[in-house]
Amino acid sequence: MISREQAETFDRPAAEKLFTHTGGGFFHNHTVGLHQVDLVSSYRSALVQWFVGDPKQPTLAEALLDHPALREKILAASLQCPVAGGVPCERLDIAAYGRFILTVKCPDGVAPEPFVQKARRAGNLS
Repeated sequence: MISREQAETFDRPAAEKLFTHTGGGFFHNHTVGLHQVDLVSSYRSALVQWFVGDPKQPTLAEALLDHPALREKILAASLQCPVAGGVPCERLDIAAYGRFILTVKCPDGVAPEPFVQKARRAGNLS
């Protein structure tokens, strides 16, 4: 939620110091910061980037589905540091090209097993 220059000057040194001294870090971000997903993925000892939605900003799922340039940036960054957030289960195929930790909300009364099986089929883990 700051500029790239401010992130390099202030955020990176503090985050890397914390992450390296504690064995790794979980970087909480907002979708307004998706444009910096590549920067954060290069932070030393960052273990995962977690994105939550912001008003009037694309969600992580929308960025992956509807914004090709941002999708490529997110996919490439996820190979360095996994990206976490919500992605609709019907579009899990996109997530197979990167490393993601996904949250899927099942409708009330619907068992999660079909969603789990679909995620396993879409995954790229052997």
